[in-house]
Amino acid sequence: MPYTLKWLVANRILHLYVSSDVPIQMWGEIQAAIYTHVAEGMASVHLIVEAELNPNVKTISDIKNLSGLRPIVHPNMGWIMILQRNIMVRLFATVALQLYSPQVNYEMVSDYDHAVAALKHRDESLRALHIPKIMPEDAMTL
Repeated sequence: MPYTLKWLVANRILHLYVSSDVPIQMWGEIQAAIYTHVAEGMASVHLIVEAELNPNVKTISDIKNLSGLRPIVHPNMGWIMILQRNIMVRLFATVALQLYSPQVNYEMVSDYDHAVAALKHRDESLRALHIPKIMPEDAMTL
């Protein structure tokens, strides 16, 4: 399954898992699915992203050229938490996001627990909510 997208908390927190075998051309479809969910959600809609490294993406220009992707700009869009343990990938992704999506609110985190803690820190309306942990195989494929 190339990617999964599922609500962790209905209309508030999405989880996106993207496997390394997702074709670059599919990123436009993924972005459209995220946008639809964000538009249907209740502000602020946050996104937790777990993405495996795609061997076809080797440079910042490769990221820029991903099917003409643009930042998800919607009034409901909240924070994007990007889970990545590899320090070099985190550095690469941070530079790419700053260059091509400076208006996106994001944070690089090393694991799921840090993502949840960061979201609760940034959005106090989430503090009282139980945010379930999800594994990629539990998410529903769109």
